[in-house]
Amino acid sequence: MPGSTLVMSTPRRESVKGTITRVGNRIVKTNLHLQLHTQHAQTITIRPTTAIHMPQLDTLSHHLDDAIRTISATLDLDADPNFIKTQLRVLAQLPSLGPHASWYFGLQDSLIVLWIRILEPLDAPVHLGTMLGLAIGTVRRLEHDETGLIFDYVRTSPAASAGHVEDIVPGEYTPVRVREKVRVETADPKLMSLSAKLNSVHATLSRIEENLEAVLANLAGSKISEE
Repeated sequence: MPGSTLVMSTPRRESVKGTITRVGNRIVKTNLHLQLHTQHAQTITIRPTTAIHMPQLDTLSHHLDDAIRTISATLDLDADPNFIKTQLRVLAQLPSLGPHASWYFGLQDSLIVLWIRILEPLDAPVHLGTMLGLAIGTVRRLEHDETGLIFDYVRTSPAASAGHVEDIVPGEYTPVRVREKVRVETADPKLMSLSAKLNSVHATLSRIEENLEAVLANLAGSKISEE
């Protein structure tokens, strides 16, 4: 199956720059260069043997399969307006970066998103130089939308698809704060095309449901008149 090779780069600064390749529901290849403030330069490299699975695409595939089966069942039966209306409603609902680093891929709309977080355990010692720098203003904390928040971080297993804090025991919760956070996204043309088609189908189904409402209202009115 041919894949989609996509450019992934942070705007205005090169915190993350490179490419990823998606085949089906997996990220099978990455070559992403990182230039973070709190870490030395690193590269996220993934090969097909260590591909990352994206459960959101599995969910989308299952919903599409359910929709196709529902449509097929509807077309094979008599065109009863109430039954079709019910079916339409069913369709409408339808590599480690080193210590203290966590990263994972996700899906938002038709975008593939990479989140990178540099974590710091609450009990981590603060170097004297950092304390003095913060006090006199020569060192500043990196501001982001999770600054000051405390999270319970748990490492599920060494083989998890996301990166992990290496000095945290798997299965144990550890309170951490996020020192640095980077979010980078890339638009997948194939997912954008699928999204546009699904939006068009949704609009068509909504119009059909409205027309069925009118037909059912007319049928109810005719029965009352006959009585």
